[in-house]
This record gives sequence, structure tokens and C-alpha cells, in this order.
Amino acid sequence: MLSNSFHALDSLFFSTPAPLRNRRSFQAWRLTVRVHLDLPGAAGPGRLHVTDLGAGMTRADLINVLGIGSPNAQAATRGKGGEIDASEEALGGFYAAVCALASGAEVATKSKFDDYYEFEVGPGVGPGGAPEEGVGRMQIDDEDKGEDEDEEEDKGEEKEGEGGAQGDTRGEGGKGGYGHFRIGRPLKEGQCPGKETGHTRLHDVTGPSGTRVSLTLRPEVANSPDFTAEKVREMVAKCFEASQYSCVFSDTNDPQTMDESKLADDDEEDAGDGEDYTNFTSLGVADPGDLTYNTVLVRSRYIPQRLNMRERKILRLVEAAMVCSGYTSMVDGGGFKSETRRCQRQLQGITGVLHGLVMACNYEAGQALAESRNFEEYVDYYRQCFEIARRHKVMNPEKMRVEYGKLVYMIQDAVALREQLGFNVKAPLHTVYEYLEEKGGLGVLSDKNIEYATQEILATPGKSRDQINKEIRRKEKAVEMIKEKYSSRNLSEDEIHNCLYSICDNNSFLNSNRVPVDKMIAFLKKYFAPDTYEPEYNLAIVSGEDGARLSHSHERQYYFALQSLTLWRDILDDMFRLWSLAEEDLVSESIGYTLKDTGQGFQRVQQSPRTYKAMQQILQRVQANVDTWIGSSVVHLGDHNVPNALNFIDKYTQVPRILGPIVTCLEVLEKMVGDDENLETFINNQFGGIEKLNKDILYDFFKCAFDGSGADNFYDAGSCIDGRLTSAWNWCQSLPSKEYYVIFRLTGFVGFDGEFK
Repeated sequence: MLSNSFHALDSLFFSTPAPLRNRRSFQAWRLTVRVHLDLPGAAGPGRLHVTDLGAGMTRADLINVLGIGSPNAQAATRGKGGEIDASEEALGGFYAAVCALASGAEVATKSKFDDYYEFEVGPGVGPGGAPEEGVGRMQIDDEDKGEDEDEEEDKGEEKEGEGGAQGDTRGEGGKGGYGHFRIGRPLKEGQCPGKETGHTRLHDVTGPSGTRVSLTLRPEVANSPDFTAEKVREMVAKCFEASQYSCVFSDTNDPQTMDESKLADDDEEDAGDGEDYTNFTSLGVADPGDLTYNTVLVRSRYIPQRLNMRERKILRLVEAAMVCSGYTSMVDGGGFKSETRRCQRQLQGITGVLHGLVMACNYEAGQALAESRNFEEYVDYYRQCFEIARRHKVMNPEKMRVEYGKLVYMIQDAVALREQLGFNVKAPLHTVYEYLEEKGGLGVLSDKNIEYATQEILATPGKSRDQINKEIRRKEKAVEMIKEKYSSRNLSEDEIHNCLYSICDNNSFLNSNRVPVDKMIAFLKKYFAPDTYEPEYNLAIVSGEDGARLSHSHERQYYFALQSLTLWRDILDDMFRLWSLAEEDLVSESIGYTLKDTGQGFQRVQQSPRTYKAMQQILQRVQANVDTWIGSSVVHLGDHNVPNALNFIDKYTQVPRILGPIVTCLEVLEKMVGDDENLETFINNQFGGIEKLNKDILYDFFKCAFDGSGADNFYDAGSCIDGRLTSAWNWCQSLPSKEYYVIFRLTGFVGFDGEFK
């Protein structure tokens, strides 16, 4: 049933223009599946409702897809002799669900190309009924029906009145059961369901399109201890872990309503951007609030809290444990005769680290643990240790470059082997939003002074000392005002202070990592233009020449480089969110990995739906801001090019390491030339002056770093999203062979990799 909803949302998403589908109201409302469970009681039998606002179905779809169905579906729903294959593959998801769970089903649907209809199948549906409702037959023997009968049925459908279809009313199996279906049109022609028509429940179809499937549960299902609201919520959440869409769940004890005015019509202005999108109880799989990225309130969901002194001591312990551990070499090197032996080696490595963490803190406890092997006793401590290390990494992507890989892969295996271990070491990251929500202080994030209180004071060129001091005083005043306003018995001023400066750390990271990209964009616009160029500075490339694997004119190459840099800037702007989602994908309890030789050694190949969805949102946002997108929009993730979310996120932390040395070289060189006449003479004689040298370096970068080169073979190269970064790395490797490499060395360049500690 949920799979059908996903297909409907896919159809809606890809048929909607990008400017409309990028709106927050569209993504938060139209792309959210609603699941509601009516518990059995005095109000009636138990019912399960699954609603999406996707493409919807026409009346013809209802008849052809649900009213006829496959022969297996017909026989199963009518109980015709013999054993019936009731799998989803044989029946389709709808009738498989009916057979497994329900005594009857109702489908309410609205398509943009048709009116609102209600379809019903189950006991009690027969040729009697109200005169406005059409009753049709569940077809059984397709091969026995001739052309004449086809024509008669078509004529019957042509007699449709305002109420619905008037087709054949009694089939071979019409003695109760599922022998008949009923289709009705309860609303006026052209009318959409909404508030004025009484469709205000969470699971009602509203707006121009959508479908609701309601199953009347059999008593033994509705009253089963395995079908409680909590169990159903867990099952639904598991389904959505691998989906790019979000879900809202409710039940009889937790009813919810929604305002139709918050649903923006595809053809109208987005009226919902100013509305509150947090009044639904989300499953936590894909929160609607994560669809905007530039407000403190939203970013705080992914901003980790600063570590305190006690947590920093634990961090040093975990780092030391990972330095000593050779876990990934031990379990990912291949050579195991069976998966069982690899599993045994994984458990040895995991328990060895867990034992060491306890032993390092308390020798006696470590000795006792070595004898009892009762690791579950310290599960909270393990979760805290690993959460602190992960939180530190998200806040400082340049740190723990080797240790973090071993740590997250070990946690990934520990989650997969949680049944063998007897516990789960996975714990959510402690974020600013979560902490303030727990303390009742979310108002801090919406305060009008929050931007001043969390800004980073930068000594940019042209800014006077007085202006810097003024900004510092304004920031300190804003911090004091917020602390005084929101402090309470549950939330102290020191705790607010820590949260504010955690946000400030995020702003500092964004500034330091985006500045090189912004400066390279400025250099591109300063030294080059899309419509004119000097003959010696033509950015055009031809596939097969000088290693290039793309063919672009000067104008296309200019925009290709500009769009790539803009995309990198937006990715860095959303890095904390991407990193948090990447971790969720890596340590997912429902999505495993496969150890494969990808041509770069054995890698853990794993699908990453959360990271992929977030990347698609960023890509769509960038594409919406440019006139024409040049190159491919393919995002490699979970294949031999980018095996998993860790490889993906690590690629984009390299962007500042690639662009930073180039920017530093150009800026430092100008200062050095002003201070050293001999250096200026050397540059004038060797390179024709500093301006020409700057332009030569940038020309080579913008032409050769975006030429599609760098992959292992021709088919993996090109203009895809991650291929652009591969080309830039290829240029970095060729830098020592460049004529101007000596200038990089003169300005202090030592390499692009940075420090690994």
C-alpha cells in the first residue's frame, strides 16, 4: 500500500515544474504520506487508512486496475477454489493487503484529469444500493469473454450518469464476498475535496489530486497484539527509512486535523510558506521542517552541542582507542571463507574496543567485565562515548580523518550485529534544537536578536577597528538579552550561552569553508566573461584533447564552472545537515551494506536514501536559480563510484582544501610582490606581470579542473555531480607539472590534503 503511494508521489513530483515542487508547502504537504489507524471500539471496527496527495486515479483507472484486477486477484478476493498465491507479486499490493488484513476496502481518489470518486469492494457491496452509485462486476474469465461482450460492457460504461457507472451488476461469483465493487461520485462535477466539503481529517484527500485507501480490518487482525498503534507506527517507520518521502502517523487516541488552506495548489502562489509545519507528530524519518536550510530554527536541528570538559576527556579516550584499533583492516580486508567467520572477527573487534573503553576508566571494572562478558551493563556509557566522538566530528569535519572512518564502520557493524551483542550502541546526536526543546527553551531560536548573538565577527578588508569593536559589543549585548529573557529553573544562562556559541561555531565553519568558493566565483567573474574572451584565454575544451572528456564552447565552460562552484557552495552551506543524514544512513538498522571490490579495494557499498534526498533538494535549489543547467544531474551514491554516504560526504569536505590553496596563493602573492622588489622583477620577467600570472593560473584551473577527466575509465568520467569534483582533484594531482608551480611553493603551499590529525 505504501509502495503504491510512493509511485503516486513519484508521478506527481516528476510532472511538477521545478519552481513549484521546490516550494516548502509543496514538499512538506503534498509529498507527505498520511497513515491513520482507527482502533476497534464502540465507534466501529478497526480501519487502516493510507493517504497520499500524489497523482491520484481517474474513474477508468479505478475500474481497470481495481475493478478488474489480475485473475489471481479475482479468485483470491472471491474465494474461488484451490490454493491462491496471495503474494504481492501475484495480486498486486492492493488486493494482497485486502487478503492479508481486511474484510473490505474503500478507495477515495481525485485526479487532476477527473472528478473525485469513491470506490468500494467487500461484503455487502452488490447490485442493490443507492441508485446514484454504480455497481460493477469483478471479471473472472477474461479468455471466455468475446468481442461482443466487450462492446456491451463499453456501452454500459457510456451510460454513466451524474452518480457513476451503470455496468453489469451480477457476476458469476456475486453471492456476497468480493463479487462486486461500487463506484460513486459524491461531489459535484469539477469540485475538489476540501474544507468546504467536510474533508478536514488528516487522512482525507484534499486538493487537486490524491488517493486514500481504507481497509476495514478483520477482527482477529484489529485485536491482535501485533497490530497496536505502536507496532503499526514502527512498521511504517521502517518502510520510510529507505524512502525519500516523509510520513505522518495518527490513531484514534491521537487524532489530528489539517487546514486545507495550508495546501498550496500547483497552479497558485505558495500560500503556506508562512505557516507552522510542526503541528504533526512526525515519525522522525523525514521531518517537514528540514526543507528550508537558511534559518537558525531549522539549522539548529543539525547543529551539535559544544562539548564540555567532561565530554572532551571521553573524546580523547575514544580517539586513542581508535588510533590503537585496526578494526577496518581486520574485517574489510577480504579473505574470509564465509560470512560467519567475518561475523566472528567483527564481534571480536567490537568487544575488544568496548572492553578497552571500560578498562581505561576503571581497571577493576575492566577485569570484572573480562570475566563476565556482560557488555550490556555499560551500554549507556558506550552510547555516550560514541555519540561524543561523532558529535565532535560533525562539528569539526577536518578532525579525526582516519579515526572517524574506523569508528563509524565499527558502529555500523555493531548495529547490524545488535542481536548477537544483546544491545544497540547507536544513539542520536545531541543537537541544539533537541536540548532546547527538552528544556522548554525553543523560543531562543526564534528570537529577533538570534542572528546578532550567533554571528562570527570577521576582520574583512576595509573594516575599521572601531567597526569591529562595535559589532563585538552588539553581539555581546544580544547574547545577554537572550540569556536574561529565556533563562528559567529548567534552563540556566550558562546552558543558553553554550547553545548560542554552538550555533556560532556552525556559522564560523560555514564562513571558513564557503569563503574560498565565494572568492573563486569572484575571480571567475572578474577575469572572464561568458560572451567575450581574449584568444589566449578561450575556456573552450574538446573531448580527447589534453585529457578532456567533455566538449564545451567558451560560454558553456564558463557557466559549467560557475554552476559547479555554486553547487559546491550550497553543499557546504548545508554540510551539518548532510553529515547528520549521512550518519543516519550509515548506521541504519534497516539498510545494510555489501562488501565489494569496486576497483579501489574492498568498499562497503550501501544505499543512502536520506543523503540522496537532501542532495537532490540542494541540486534542485541550485538549478532553480540558473537559467540553463549544463551537464548531467546524476548523483552517484551507493555504487562503485561513491560506495556509501561516508565516501560521499568526505568528497565534499575536500572542496575547501582544493580551492583554499589557490585563493591563498593569489592573495599572498600580491602582498609578497608589494614587499619584495626582486620577486616582482622575477614575476615580470618570467610570467609577464602579476595580473597576467593570476589570470594564467585561473585560466588553467577553470579550463582543466572542469573538463570531465580524472576517472578510472571513460564511462565514469564526465559532467555528473561528483564527476566535477573528480576533475578538480585530477587538476590538483597535475599541479607539480605546471610552469607556475614554483609560485605556489613560494607562497607556502605544501599540499591539498591538509593534516590527518
